[in-house]
Amino acid sequence: MKMEIPSSSRRWVENAKKITEIVEEEVNITAQSISVKYYRFLKRGTPVDRGGDDPGEMKRGWQHQVKRLGKHGRVAELKNDVKYLPYVEYGHRIIVHDKTVGFVKGRFFVKRARLRTTKTELPKAYKAMERRIKRRMGFD
Repeated sequence: MKMEIPSSSRRWVENAKKITEIVEEEVNITAQSISVKYYRFLKRGTPVDRGGDDPGEMKRGWQHQVKRLGKHGRVAELKNDVKYLPYVEYGHRIIVHDKTVGFVKGRFFVKRARLRTTKTELPKAYKAMERRIKRRMGFD
């Protein structure tokens, strides 16, 4: 015996598929946008040692990409392979002949970029994504 699906149920299933596709597209767009903003904040805030061996090495070292996190999540991955970045970020001791003679304070440029992105840019991006989804679904 074949069971007929009511037309209202079919419409509901079609709408659920449509909104799933739209939300996935918008999440990808938003994740990429946030990744680019975070990358720009990091590049802008990264200090340059003009007297060093390779001025601007740390600033040029930033790379970014968006990766999937599970089935539906996304994560913006930013990395920099410069070995001395943690010393610039968090500070370090100055040691001469096995004695600590001073301390260089951290610059905290990574922390500031992360906070700016999460506190100001993420809420804006989520609101914009919500508006785009509503518009695409015909709710506005």
